[in-house]
Amino acid sequence: MGISMYESHLMTKRCVVFQRSYGFVLISSLIILVVLSLLALSSAETTLFEERMASNLKNRNIALQSAESALIDAENYLNGLIEIPMPTTLNSPDQPRAIWHTEQIDSDVSNTSSWWFDNNLDWWQKNAKPLEASALQSAQTPQYIIETKGSTFLPGTSLLDPNQQVFYYRITSRAEGDYEDTPNKSHVILQSTYARRFE
Repeated sequence: MGISMYESHLMTKRCVVFQRSYGFVLISSLIILVVLSLLALSSAETTLFEERMASNLKNRNIALQSAESALIDAENYLNGLIEIPMPTTLNSPDQPRAIWHTEQIDSDVSNTSSWWFDNNLDWWQKNAKPLEASALQSAQTPQYIIETKGSTFLPGTSLLDPNQQVFYYRITSRAEGDYEDTPNKSHVILQSTYARRFE
């Protein structure tokens, strides 16, 4: 039994429709695949960026806590002194617990920037007092500098009574975070003013 011309035309038309449908599905699949790939790439980049932010924040916190520990160590040293400490000179930078005059650190009176920003890490390591012990995993040992900032007498007291004299000190500490897993060096500089009497 033969196939009529109508049936043959119908089969040909179905084949053409099937081929067109198959081509549409293929193109749609490729478009969806590209979109999913872009979404996956964007998600990976976002995750990597968030990991770097978390690492930098961790390093910053370690540096901050280390600098605070150095401030406390310097304040404890000043509080434990019995006699009025004499400031040291730059000729003896390795003297333990060195206390400086500001002009000994920054002798250029025309300099408008602060000495703690002008001096690099090498200067700090040579001239500052390192923190004796720290449980924090910092990249460099925290350090501090103590400057004498003069003295005054308590109101209503005799200028002849040295026990009523209050001495002021500025403590500047510097610390760096644990940046072994990141190329960026995060460092923090903190300052405090400490006052005490020597009786």
